[in-house]
Amino acid sequence: ECTGLKKAELPENLEKLGESAFYDCGSLTGNLVIPKKIKTIESNVFYNCSSLDGNLILSENLERIGYGAFYNCRNLMGRLELPGGLKVIDNAAFIGCYSLSGDLVIPDSVETVGDTAFFDCYGFKGALKLSENLTQLNSYAFYNCSGLTGTVTIPDNVKKIESEALGNCSGLTDLIVGKGVTNIYGRGSTWTAWQGCNNLETITFLGETVPVINESLTATSSDMNSIGYLFDLKNLKTIYVTEKSLEQYKSAWSAYVPETVTFSADALQLPISNFMATYTGSHSVELSWAPSVSSDIE
Repeated sequence: ECTGLKKAELPENLEKLGESAFYDCGSLTGNLVIPKKIKTIESNVFYNCSSLDGNLILSENLERIGYGAFYNCRNLMGRLELPGGLKVIDNAAFIGCYSLSGDLVIPDSVETVGDTAFFDCYGFKGALKLSENLTQLNSYAFYNCSGLTGTVTIPDNVKKIESEALGNCSGLTDLIVGKGVTNIYGRGSTWTAWQGCNNLETITFLGETVPVINESLTATSSDMNSIGYLFDLKNLKTIYVTEKSLEQYKSAWSAYVPETVTFSADALQLPISNFMATYTGSHSVELSWAPSVSSDIE
């Protein structure tokens, strides 16, 4: 037992944090600094260290944050700076860390954000930026991150969005779904991919193929009830799609979405020096870089 342990001052030459090393050390307080040589924080290392009340400073060489690593470290505070080489944020890694604040930026090095990774982290009060290298949004990954605001973009490499991945992120106003999404989870009124995001006003789909909405993420066809539940959001006004795919989306979904929701396409070709805006919709712009004319910019 570690009930009398008050500080976790880790030596700079420490190379490994073993599984459950400080499990349930509820008396630990202050900052938590992970030494630079640490590449992996194993499962449950700081599980339920609920009295830690300072900043969390992660190793710049960190590659993996294990299952439940900071579970219920509810008094850790300040911005969460995830290092640029991080690859995996495992299931339940930050459940209940609701005193962390600011933007939540998942660096592009990250390939996996596990189930419930940021569940109940409602202290984040800024934007959510997802890694461009994610291939799936896992169940409850950002559930009840209700302080996140503005627009969230699901990257083009994401193929599947699981149950409640963005559930109850009630501060979001606009959602942009990347080109690669093929399947979105929908089951009943309480388990959809973005259930409870009632301040969403627009959802933009950049893909030209209509995603399948079903409680099975391997389904090849949508369930009509699942479509209705997914878009049953109090303030949703517009579903934006590409001009080429407008009729396809309307044919697939319009009979099941609320009558107050309209479908719209507003594709533009908008040259800006050596940038090209290839698509704009729902206040989003996708830019491509044209090096051949880069001399136009001094």
